[in-house]
Parts: sequence; structure tokens; C-alpha cells
Amino acid sequence: MKLLPAALIRPNGQVSKAQAPKKAEPEISTAAAAALALLAVAGVFIVGEAYLSRIILTADERGALLNTLLLCDVVVLGFALLTTALLGYFYSARYGKHRGLLSPGRSALFGAMMALPIIYIASDLAFKPEYFAGFEAELALGLSAMGIAGLALCCTEMLEHARPDRILSRYLEEIRGQFMEREGPAGPAALQRPVFRGNSGLGLMAMIDRLCQRGDGEAVVRALEEIKAPALEPAKSARSIALAASMVSLIGETAAAGAKHGRHEVVYRALDTLADVAVSSPHDGTASLAFRSLGGAFNACCIDLDERTLNRLETKMMETYTSVYDRTGRGEALELAAAMAEKASATRMFVTEEYDGVLYISGGVYRRLAEAGDSEEYANKALMALFEALTARTAEASPLDHACIKGEMGRAYLALAKAKNPVKAYKSAAQAFEDAGRLLDAKIYPWDSALYRGRAAGAYTFLADEYCRSRRYDDAIQAARSALALYPDVLKFFEKRSPEDYMEASSNMGFAHTIVSEVYLKSRMFDLSLQHAASALNAYSSSAKALDPKAMPERYAFLKTCIGQTHANMAEIHFREKRYESAISACDGAIAAYNEAIRIYDERKKDKPASAARKHLKKANDLFSTMMRIGVADSKPLAPVAEI
Repeated sequence: MKLLPAALIRPNGQVSKAQAPKKAEPEISTAAAAALALLAVAGVFIVGEAYLSRIILTADERGALLNTLLLCDVVVLGFALLTTALLGYFYSARYGKHRGLLSPGRSALFGAMMALPIIYIASDLAFKPEYFAGFEAELALGLSAMGIAGLALCCTEMLEHARPDRILSRYLEEIRGQFMEREGPAGPAALQRPVFRGNSGLGLMAMIDRLCQRGDGEAVVRALEEIKAPALEPAKSARSIALAASMVSLIGETAAAGAKHGRHEVVYRALDTLADVAVSSPHDGTASLAFRSLGGAFNACCIDLDERTLNRLETKMMETYTSVYDRTGRGEALELAAAMAEKASATRMFVTEEYDGVLYISGGVYRRLAEAGDSEEYANKALMALFEALTARTAEASPLDHACIKGEMGRAYLALAKAKNPVKAYKSAAQAFEDAGRLLDAKIYPWDSALYRGRAAGAYTFLADEYCRSRRYDDAIQAARSALALYPDVLKFFEKRSPEDYMEASSNMGFAHTIVSEVYLKSRMFDLSLQHAASALNAYSSSAKALDPKAMPERYAFLKTCIGQTHANMAEIHFREKRYESAISACDGAIAAYNEAIRIYDERKKDKPASAARKHLKKANDLFSTMMRIGVADSKPLAPVAEI
């Protein structure tokens, strides 16, 4: 769950005027308009035919009818020409010069549909050909109906193509064509970027500027999705790389145009689009350019923004850089987010609700810095910011926000535990997570409630491990039991909803059982130790089954190592209890699990975890050899002892 960015909120929940979304204009459906036009034409034709079939017209009456139809057809054609001229003029005045509203082929088709009845009727009146004698009125009526249909389709398509988003789409198609169909050899990408500054590129930027100036940011926001698409395509050639680079530059200029005219929704969407390209582009150069363009777009926007709006933009940049870090692990993004956090936290230009949101986001940034460097300083800074935000967003006034801040505080305490006083920090983390889970109604927020309860269980598990390291075994048992009381509901919720969360919770539950098993083993309570070891093995195995080994091979290898250690512990217990066959079976399982983990680590060239797994394997092999030496091997075939 993410706290609603308070930097975008005004007192009493009002949205700022500059950022209020423009009311959506009704869209024209070409298919619907064409269907209605054809129905109307069919109705006219049927009524006319019914009328003509009931009466017999004299030659003079037929001539008068043809003259009337000719006049109507001329009016239809004139109306079409006038409409085309007026639409072209008005849209050029509003959005600047652009190419015709209709393609040459469509213009010729619609023109022929409207001109053909005029040609036929005029020819029939002038020359009176005998071939059409007797049914010239019916044929004229049908052609006139076709002309009316042509007018309806022509006007509908012009209105459709004159929509701003359609004009932007045509410009983008032209730019793509200039890059991908350019004559000559495919040179370096840097040499092809000037193509962007052709007529289509200039026209596109002029159109975006006009739309922002007139307050039509919705069309620009939709166009940003189309601009982003080429930047996310695979780099097949130097031309495609150059096109992607130009699209990234265009997104940055769009942000500047939005800032210039106060269209903040355009600025924010452009920044989000650059972040998406920086994260998802398959070409490293394009991704790097998009990441650098975030800073360039911010600097360009700063020129046209007042101090308060600039502070809000800094908060948005902090969120954006944090998102890039979370999705890519790019350390530079986290450093830039921290720089923005320092600026945003130092200002008091925000109203109270906005500043609370800034503190929450800043606390998240400092928490990530603490996790990345095991830094006590950043963990304390995160907690200070979050405590200040918590005093304003009370549980009574804002239970959802209070729960979000509590959850972030729990993560900050986990980061602090790696640097100082882990027992106290883990206790505080577990308490914060439990408070967050209790504040959220499981019926309304089931996912977030289960997530916080799972994190509380994880904090209790780490606390139990810390107690065990300090030989405070009673406290370790108590903390592990607190964790094990929370895990079943969490696993039940995530089992069919989120394999990743299920895997994490199941793995932590296995660790909690392992801690309890080790404590009981030290107390020589072998039956209880074996019982919890078996539970740990089941939990680790469930976690491994929920995991895709191809997607997360190192995590899978880690779980296999945990399974091997659990098997080894069970083998030791069975051996002490002189259950030798069970001990050998458990030892076989440990050796197999260790071998699989080592294979994966070797394939990934992870020497350090592979070395640790080999040490565990050596111990398992030694235990196996010991059992063989005392002559307890049964007649069943045994797994071969792997070589170290």
C-alpha cells in the first residue's frame, strides 16, 4: 500500500486549479456515425421508392424531380466543400498548420460519391439517353442517396481525424517513417537524430505546445503513451536506436511544454513515462538516456515554475527516482532521490497535509539508503521523518495513512536492526507491523492487512534468531511462537493470490521452526526438536515449489541449502536417538539438496554462496561416512557421496 501523495492535495481535499483535469470532450465514433448515416439514407431511398412505385409520373414531373435532385446534389457537394474549408481553417487556427484532414484516396472516394449523381442527372437532363428511359428517376434517387451517404461519411471522418490525438498520432507515424525508411546507409545513431527536427518533428512539438497552452492536456497525455512505444521496442538497427533516442528527447520537451503552460498533469505523466523507459527499455543506451533526461526535464521545468509548485515537483521527482531504484536497483537513482528529499524536507512552502506526505516519502527514501548501506544514520533519519508524519496522521483521523506510516516505520526498524541494537529494533519493527495490520480492516484491505501481518511474523522470526545467538533460549522460543501464530493466516491468504509473498512467508516460517528445533536440540529434547525440524522442512519445500527456479535461480538455490541443513539436523537427531536408517535417509536428502544448490551457484558463478554450500556438504558427507564406519547401513541402495 502506498500513501496518497499529499503533495498533490489541497486543504479539505480540493484539487488545485492548475492540476484539475479538464472535462473530457465527447468522442466521435466513426462506425456509429456511418451506421446512422447509412440508415438515414436507406430510409430516404425506401420512402422514395415506395412513393415512385405508387404513382405514374409524367415527363414534366420526372424532369422536375430530376432538377430537384440535381439541386440537392449540388447543395450536398457545396456543403461538403464548405465544411472541409471551415474545418481546415478552424483547426489550423487552433492547432497550427497540419496536413489535410483526409488522405488523397479518401478525398477522391468521397468526392466521387457526391459528384457522380450530379454528373448523371445533368447528363440525363441534357441528352435524355434512351437507355435509362423509364427508370431514370429511380436511378437518380439512388445516386443522390449515395451522395448524401458520402457527405455524412466525409464529415464524420474529417471530424474524427481533426481530433488532437489523431493529429498527434499522424505526426508520430511520419516521424517513424522518416527514421525507418530513410534512404542511405544506416550510420551511427547520433548522426540520425537530426531527422527529428524535420517538418513532422517541429509540427508535433508545435501541436503539443498549442494543446498545453489551450488547456487540452488529456490529448497530450494520451500521446505520451504512443511516444513511449518506440522507445520500448527492441533495438533492431541503428535507425531504431536513433528513433528511440528521439522519442526520449521528445518526452522531455513535452514535460517542459507542460510546465510552461501550467499543465502539471502533463509534466507528471512525462516524468512517469521517462521512468518507464529508463526501467523497461531493452537497450541500455536508451534506458540511460531516459534516466538522464529525468534530470534534464526537471531543470527545464524549473524555469517556468513558482517556488511552491517547484517544491511539489521536487516531491514528484523524489517519488520517481525511488520508483526507478526499486525496479532496477540503480544506486544513482537513490542518491538523487535523497538529494530531492533533503530539498523537500527543508522547505516550509507546503500546507500541513502536503508536508506530511513529503515526510512519509522522505522517510521511505532514507529507509532505502539505510538498507543499502546498513547505515544507522539514515535509519534514524527515516524514523525521525516518519514519527513527525505520524503525529499529524493520527489513527483516529486517518487510519489508512497511519497504517501506511506504521508499516514504513517497521521497515525502517528492520534496517536499523542491521546497524545497532537488533533486539530492540526487531521488537519495535514487529510492533509497528502488528499495529499497521490491526488498523486495516481485513474485509476492506485484505491484501495489505495480510502483508503487514506477514512482515510482523518475519520481524518476530528475526528477533527469535537474535535471542538464540545471545543464548536467551526462552525468549527465542517465545518470539518464534509469536511468529508461528501469525504465519498460517498469512499463508492461507497468499497461497493462491501471490506466489512471491507466499514463498517469502513460507520460507520465514521454516526459519522460525528451525530456530525452535535448534533450541530444543540444545536442550536435548529430541522429539520436539525433530517435530519442528520436520515442520521446517515442509515449509521450505512449499516455498521451493511456489518458486520458479528459472526466474529466481539464486533464491531457489538458497532454499535448497536450507532444505539440506534441515535434513542434516534431522539426520543428527536420528543418529543420536540411534534411528540409523532414518538418519541415513535424512543424510541422503541433505547431500542431494546441497549438490543441487552448488550446481546452480556454479552455473551463476556465485563463488561465495557456493563455498558455504560446499562446507555444509562436507559436514553431511562426514556424517554419512561416520554412519558407514559403524556399520549401520541397511541393504537398500544409498545415494552416492558427492565429491567435494
